[in-house]
Parts: sequence; C-alpha cells; structure tokens
Amino acid sequence: MDEIKTVDDLLKAKNVTPEEYECLKDFIETAKANERKIREYACRMRSNFDRLSQALELIEERMLTLNKALQDLLDASETFQLRLMSSDKFYRE
Repeated sequence: MDEIKTVDDLLKAKNVTPEEYECLKDFIETAKANERKIREYACRMRSNFDRLSQALELIEERMLTLNKALQDLLDASETFQLRLMSSDKFYRE
C-alpha cells in the first residue's frame, strides 16, 4: 500500500469492478475533487513558504544593516561625549 498515492491508485490496487465503481461513483468523484484541491493547496503552501523564506532573509539582512548603523552611532556618540567632557574629568592620575 506504500505505492498508493491517489484515488486512481487505490481503485487499481483494489481491483474495483465497473459495478462497484458505478455504486461508488459519487464518492469517488468527491474524493478526486478533494485530491485536486489538496494538490492545489500544497502548491500554494510551498509558494507561500518560499515567499516567507525570502522575506525573512531580507529582514535578517536589514536587521544586520540596522545593527551596524546603530553600533556606528553608539561609537560616534561615545567619541562625542569624550570630546565634551572637561579635561579635569577626563584625565586623572
């Protein structure tokens, strides 16, 4: 049963007779319609997952850029504070 992946595969594996097929026709058609929907939704899900992955990579890149800019700003503000500090507070023996 490992090779059964679709409704048609199941029908072939179970050797459904034409009479059985006719009795189960509505059920089989509903199952096939659901199978098509599942394939469509799985395709959409993969596409959405790929888009989400790309968006997360972009966010990561921008966060790293922002982190670098903030670090540079902090370094510059420390330098600026040292320059504003009076010499008697800056230099001690």
